[in-house]
Amino acid sequence: GWTTYCGASSNDDGAEDLDSGHGTHVSGSVLGDGTNTGGAIKGAAPEARLFMQATEQYCDNDNEYYLSGIPSDYTTMFKQAYDNGSRVHTNSWGSDTSGAYNSGSMQADSNSRTYQDMIILFSAGNSGTDASADGEVDLDSLGSPASGKNVLAVGAGENNRPSLNSIWGTGPTPSGAVYSSPISTDKLANNSEGMAAFSSRGPADDNRLKPDITAPGTFILSTKSRSTSSNGWMAYSTNSNYTYMGGTSMSCPLTAGAAALIIQHLIDNEGHSDPNSSLVKAIFTASARDMAGQYGSSTNGAGEAAPNNHEGWGMVDLRSAMNTTWIDGDSVSTSDERGWSFAVPASSPDLRVALSW
Repeated sequence: GWTTYCGASSNDDGAEDLDSGHGTHVSGSVLGDGTNTGGAIKGAAPEARLFMQATEQYCDNDNEYYLSGIPSDYTTMFKQAYDNGSRVHTNSWGSDTSGAYNSGSMQADSNSRTYQDMIILFSAGNSGTDASADGEVDLDSLGSPASGKNVLAVGAGENNRPSLNSIWGTGPTPSGAVYSSPISTDKLANNSEGMAAFSSRGPADDNRLKPDITAPGTFILSTKSRSTSSNGWMAYSTNSNYTYMGGTSMSCPLTAGAAALIIQHLIDNEGHSDPNSSLVKAIFTASARDMAGQYGSSTNGAGEAAPNNHEGWGMVDLRSAMNTTWIDGDSVSTSDERGWSFAVPASSPDLRVALSW
């Protein structure tokens, strides 16, 4: 077991975020309330409440930190959160499985089915690379449990911080990632229409489209753990309580915050007492904005209409999501039919219909 291997006295080394500050950073992206900046830097849903499940553990034998706190049976984790009242479960962790559907994917799906009014999100992974050296990010690098069918898998797009001039060839990139021109000479955060080069791409091995959605994931400014000296990608010079990080780990919690706002909107403004996660997923996909892409290459997303295996259904668009018309819980049996009518204004550019269950 873990305790024997690590030579530790306990499987729980406490909630303090000692290593990279990863958990503190992603939490701030979901619901940081800007206390230390007079409200200037906030997460996506600053009035939400946090139920933290600390899974990173210190291993005495090799002086490293591992995600040993993740239970072998994911139900332990999801049930604990659900029983606490959580209805958004964001997970910035996973393994590189190149699109495979494994036991972790299955467990995440099973819990999505059990706890249908809790949306479960996973970061798509940071394994995007140009191994073929053709200047295009390769497909088939999706992680697990993001490969699950019922979870919302989140990819990472570039942020818009052009003054931060790191480039993919020299900046903070995943270990082993290879990028050729024009990717290798491109800035990490100067084109919000482009995907982050590291963002893991679909499809899943059974050819399902993944990721499902994309959110900004480079040079994301969020809360810094007071228990670590690590500054992630770069220290924030104005306030030591914040720092920059990047990854699908960062795009996932921003999307989770958006999910919390969508759920609140459905309850407070639309009279929905118990929104199903499949409804929230449908709203995300129907309202997402197709990203223009970059580099002039369809394989990097330019000119390739969403949905595709780079951006999924596109960039999260919360304003559009709030204006989505929805129908939920209208079941049908074999040979049944249901019909609906919509008045589409002449000025509307298009009509999108998403079916989710």
